[in-house]
Amino acid sequence: MSGHLPIQSMVPLVSSRAQENCHELEKRVNILGKLIRDIIYYPLYWFRDKGAKNNGNKNSKKLAHEEAYYKRFWTGQEPQDLNLEYADIIRERYVIYDQPVIILAKNGKKITTVCRVIETKECPKEGVFNALLLPGSLSTLDNNLFIFYDFLVAHASQENSSPGRFFIFGHYEMTIEAESKSSTVYKPSSFEACGKALKRTLETLQEHFGKFNLIFAQSAGCFTLAALLKCSGPELLPTMLHFDRGPSSIYEASRHYWFGKLLYVIAKLSGLTFYVDREITSFFNRCAVADYLNLQKSTCIITGVEEDSVYPGPAGLVSSSCLDGFQKKLKFTKWVFNPPAQINHPRAHHNWRLMCFNKSYLTYTNGNIEMLSKENLAQAILRLAQITD
Repeated sequence: MSGHLPIQSMVPLVSSRAQENCHELEKRVNILGKLIRDIIYYPLYWFRDKGAKNNGNKNSKKLAHEEAYYKRFWTGQEPQDLNLEYADIIRERYVIYDQPVIILAKNGKKITTVCRVIETKECPKEGVFNALLLPGSLSTLDNNLFIFYDFLVAHASQENSSPGRFFIFGHYEMTIEAESKSSTVYKPSSFEACGKALKRTLETLQEHFGKFNLIFAQSAGCFTLAALLKCSGPELLPTMLHFDRGPSSIYEASRHYWFGKLLYVIAKLSGLTFYVDREITSFFNRCAVADYLNLQKSTCIITGVEEDSVYPGPAGLVSSSCLDGFQKKLKFTKWVFNPPAQINHPRAHHNWRLMCFNKSYLTYTNGNIEMLSKENLAQAILRLAQITD
């Protein structure tokens, strides 16, 4: 951990899965593959490395600025920011800590994943609303406030709501420890390996905290959630799944770079090609055969924006046609928003907060789930996730 905040780290939980099942977590990737992986999923390592060599690096300064803002929020030092009008309520009602999970790999190695946990004070063991949040590639555990803030505001404002526990999966904070006890940064060689690590983490957390009601992924975090689906089955149901402004595939996303064709070829040769839309369809088709009743209780929502500057057009998951038709099998929908430029510039829509989206900005819906007229997107997701319980 970065040590920017005085956050307590709990006793690590150890995955109960046999270590021989985890050998895929240590597969290697070639040099070009590492480059592609870092461009897609670990760009902040570039910011930090460059910042160490050049104190004037603007990206390093940006990251430090965001981490300082995050710290001021939790310590109560942030002035009365009009964007944080519920900050005092959140600090009063919720506690924050880190929960490590140890995964045993081959040759005596240990992989440690870390989730930052934000839960209501005096949270009981049972009867708790559990949510797992998977942030995008620019989010560490110390710099992203609004991945959880809007959910906490929505949760705190609910009448007679269950106690809540929100886990933020820190893919930048994963480490691997050899027999020599020296710990180094662990970056999975593929999205599949990241999905395997997340699955072990999720299983371990569920053993100690109970079933998860919601798994939410934003932007590049949708790769991680789709990777989790690839190695999972009906045991994940009836957890609600929410993919927010994510990519449809590496192929479509790469087409929007001037060197995109070469980028995709390198990714394919390195085993890093990944189709988020296909993994979603494959997961639900497997579940339909194996556990139809639990499938009927499940909910999947895919949200996007018309003016997505990061994953435009077919590169956006919400634009994928292969996901059409699932509303006949389960509670499934697509919501596309397009706020007017008078409120927010279209290039900012990819990073706009969940509480800023409401039904009046909906321009396209496909499915059988309705958003209420007097709720924002964060409120809608929590309401629907509790229905699946």
